[in-house]
Amino acid sequence: MDYNKFINKKIYEVKVRAIKTSNFMIAEIIEVPYENLKKIAERITKEIPNVARMYYEITGKPPATIEYI
Repeated sequence: MDYNKFINKKIYEVKVRAIKTSNFMIAEIIEVPYENLKKIAERITKEIPNVARMYYEITGKPPATIEYI
């Protein structure tokens, strides 16, 4: 990755969470294979300007909510 593109720019991070739900009251985490996560991270950081990191969220609902910022 060319980190020079981030000099003097605002840096963003992306959080990815894969869930399964039927009613949005309860959600279970879906396990994503590491190779897929690697591909997702590479694509996100290459194709979206100023995105430097991707995180994989593994919190279900509850306690987390479906939508959050």
